[in-house]
Amino acid sequence: MKAGLLFTTTLAIATTALAAPTFSARRARSLFSNTHGRRQISPECDLNGLDSVVMPVANPALPGPGEDLFLASIVIGRGVQNYTCGNDSTAAPVATGAVAILYEASCIAMDDPDLLASLPGQALALSLPADPEEDLVCGAQPLERSGHHFFNSAKIPTFDFTEAADEALGLGLVTVGSRSPAPDAATAVPWLQLTRVDGSVGPIQSIYRLNTAGGVAPATCAGQPASISVEYAAQYWVFSSDA
Repeated sequence: MKAGLLFTTTLAIATTALAAPTFSARRARSLFSNTHGRRQISPECDLNGLDSVVMPVANPALPGPGEDLFLASIVIGRGVQNYTCGNDSTAAPVATGAVAILYEASCIAMDDPDLLASLPGQALALSLPADPEEDLVCGAQPLERSGHHFFNSAKIPTFDFTEAADEALGLGLVTVGSRSPAPDAATAVPWLQLTRVDGSVGPIQSIYRLNTAGGVAPATCAGQPASISVEYAAQYWVFSSDA
């Protein structure tokens, strides 16, 4: 991706994040009550089938999501991991957060698990749409934008799904519960278990970042600018309660 396009896209995502709409907890509960805890993206894609999708296993394994939770969505995140460098050129860059657009992939997960596994790598090889509101054409079908991921003003990882058609997943604020190295740890950021924290609105309880591609910073700050953005893509598995 050209630097100008990356900067423009990242700025657009960040601006959208700062202007994120408010979301009613009552609205979230109502939506989940009406769908018995399951969203239906379209008549052809009933997400009850997500129960049969097998989550990738990290090595070492990440803690499970809990028996009282269900898999509500699988999305592909495509964006950048952000780092900063100080005056010490021998020091490693310090992670400061991430910004990504989230694209719905639940239907693909049910229909073609092998394709799902390949999507982060495919997405990383593509430029983001010049208009971040557009679908991401990745593989045989476009991936519809369903939300965005960013770090809020308190530096808390945030997943905003309030822009989705049904708004059911709401706004998830999380912290890292556990991490495991990616199979290609030299180039891919770790796999993560993320758990809900105060400030969340809606049913999201846990999110897993899996099958990561890219995002790893240079080993040291030698020759690097003060701020570094490294492109990445990943699967995010979203687990929810029904209220």
